[in-house]
This record gives sequence, C-alpha cells and structure tokens, in this order.
Amino acid sequence: MADDDTGDLDAPATKRDLEELRGRLNDDLRALLDEFGERLKPSAGRNAEESGRRISMKYRPLAEYLKALTYKTRNLTFSQIENIIGGNLPQSAWDYPKVWWSNSWGPSQCSAWLSAGWRVAAVGDETVRFERVVAELDGQPLVPRPGPR
Repeated sequence: MADDDTGDLDAPATKRDLEELRGRLNDDLRALLDEFGERLKPSAGRNAEESGRRISMKYRPLAEYLKALTYKTRNLTFSQIENIIGGNLPQSAWDYPKVWWSNSWGPSQCSAWLSAGWRVAAVGDETVRFERVVAELDGQPLVPRPGPR
C-alpha cells in the first residue's frame, strides 16, 4: 500500500497491508517515545504522593475503588459514588456536572480519579463514565480514543 495510493476504500485489507500499517504505527510510536520519552510516564498504579497531588479523605475511597478495578471503563451513578465515598456529593456535582467532573488536577475530587489512573470520559443523567488512563504527558492524562464500535 503506497502512501500516495488511496486504493479502494471498500476493499478488504490484505495481510500485507495490515503488516505495513502495523510497521508504520510502530515507527510512529517509537518516534513519539524518542521525542517525549522523558515526559511520558505510565500512570497506572501511581499514587497521589507520586503524582504530587493530595486526595482529600472524602474522595480517597473513590480512588481506592477505581484502583482496584480491572475494567477499561466503568459507569457509576452519582448515588453509587455517594455509597463508595460514604457521604453526599456536594450540590455543585449535581448542578454543574460538566465542571465538577472535569479532569483538572486542581479540585480534590479530580485528584482521586486521576491519581488512581482514571479520567472522566463522559457525564450525563447523573452518571459518570470513567476510562482507564494509559499514560500521562506533562501531568495530563493521555487516554486512547475510542475505537470503532
């Protein structure tokens, strides 16, 4: 498969096409690692102290819960999260969910899921979808984009 050849997009990929694509992707990954290797760190299993962040006692149970999961994604209702933390979420979590459930390191609740190796992928209808973070670059989580469904 040549770079300037678009080919028939509806034709099935051959084994050779897939091997060439895999080789190019591996080359691209190696180039990224060479360029960003020092700043690119695995985040799975890092704790709040290693990431330089503090998790408030209120949200520590959520961090521990997420750390123990083996899933790639996990949907939790606000009520389930309240059960996990053993208390009520603040009213702002319900009133301003897009802001409150953002992936910013500032607020203590965000530090809980980010330091556990997770990020909020979506919020809606009093439900949060968490995704496992594969790595971070300069302290920001890198999460793979969803593949075709």
